[in-house]
Amino acid sequence: MQLLNRAGAGFVALETTLLVHGVPRAEAAPLASRLAEAVCAGGGRPAIVGVVDGRPIVGLTDEELATLLEAEHVEKVNTANLGIILHRSQHGATTVSTTLELAARAGIRLMATGGIGGVHRDFGSTLDISAD
Repeated sequence: MQLLNRAGAGFVALETTLLVHGVPRAEAAPLASRLAEAVCAGGGRPAIVGVVDGRPIVGLTDEELATLLEAEHVEKVNTANLGIILHRSQHGATTVSTTLELAARAGIRLMATGGIGGVHRDFGSTLDISAD
């Protein structure tokens, strides 16, 4: 797993499912910037968490985040399918559960999210029920 240079103290983990699957594509990068600014304004250091080419990353670079935001297909990664996504070298947007798991392994004890679990809009066509 690729980790931040100085894991732990002061970092706030940010999940990527909100950015990749939760808002229109055109709004994702500006939202990521606003989230990072909010963390910094509160005295923290943002660490955006995601999976790029099967590599779990805590602290995505701007380029890595752009890869996820621009990719044709990005899996929604939870703790149940993380191993499969890594094995297949796929891109993945982390849900709350996976963000917490990867952040904890990096020594980060705080995270922020855009929402927690439940049945999502358009369930009838997407069958999207969060495992979180």
